[in-house]
Amino acid sequence: PLARVPRLELRDGRVAGSSGCNRLAGSYTLAGPSLRFGPAAGTRMMCPDGMELERDVLAMLGSVAGWRVRDGALALLDAGGAEVARFGTALRSYACGDAGPVLV
Repeated sequence: PLARVPRLELRDGRVAGSSGCNRLAGSYTLAGPSLRFGPAAGTRMMCPDGMELERDVLAMLGSVAGWRVRDGALALLDAGGAEVARFGTALRSYACGDAGPVLV
């Protein structure tokens, strides 16, 4: 299910998303090609599936030192420039009553 897919939203120095099981929130610093994540706080649910994925995602965030966009995906890089994760986009348009379409 979508709830088990790691996802990140980066905006104005804050990161929010899911580590595969729990929601997470924290900070990031972006300077050109350099990207660093600060400590993340998260919910503390126990998931029957996905705890290993969550552990790996949180460890990966701690190793991120840079980023690049390639083939429409955000690649997170370690200090040596190796790709440690890749996130695609998931844009969808929804109709919300009288307000018109909303892009999510």
